[in-house]
Amino acid sequence: MQKSDETIYLGCKNGQYKVEKTGLVEVSGEKNYVREGYVYDKVLNQVFSGALHKSKVAEKISVCGDGVIENDEICEDGDTLLCTDLDSNYVGGTAYCNSTCSGYNENNCEEDDGW
Repeated sequence: MQKSDETIYLGCKNGQYKVEKTGLVEVSGEKNYVREGYVYDKVLNQVFSGALHKSKVAEKISVCGDGVIENDEICEDGDTLLCTDLDSNYVGGTAYCNSTCSGYNENNCEEDDGW
């Protein structure tokens, strides 16, 4: 499978095809044969026996607090990190994962005040 600009090309042992809204259009010429599927706009496009097969792609939604860091989560609910590991400008304290798992709450971090 290949993508060139907004065009998707699929290949199988039966040939090379360009994906269009109306289906597959056979193309000729030198192209590399690729058999994997290609996800575009949340749809998996695959070629089997010269026909285009489309499948919806399931989206896994991140759930903060489920014990798994996934998608856009930075940390897991309950995680802690030494503030000095988070940023070298801190001299002490502990940062806790925030309630949305999108980062650490730095309220307890101590900065060097120069004294």
